[in-house]
Amino acid sequence: MLWVNPAMARLLGLSADQAGGRSLTALLAGAPDEPHAPDAEAAVVPLPGPDGYRWLEVRCSDAGGGRWLYQAVDVTHWRARELEAGGLSGRQDELLRLVDEDP
Repeated sequence: MLWVNPAMARLLGLSADQAGGRSLTALLAGAPDEPHAPDAEAAVVPLPGPDGYRWLEVRCSDAGGGRWLYQAVDVTHWRARELEAGGLSGRQDELLRLVDEDP
């Protein structure tokens, strides 16, 4: 990453300076490793933290010149409501455990 805004750096548990020069896909498992097609859905990935998981919707687009632009939106509240509406909130813990155990 060439630049990271302060909010994203906080979510990653780093300062903006610490996050610069690192790979987003190494810091955020499940983030796209190449640009999406313009009409493709964003990846929704879990991000563990001290207060539990945050859910981020992550998109990657080609910024030209061999650079990529990542956009991440915190969708934790929407994700929780979606799981509750579907009666799946209990399954979330099991799915997150599987993510943590995945090598």
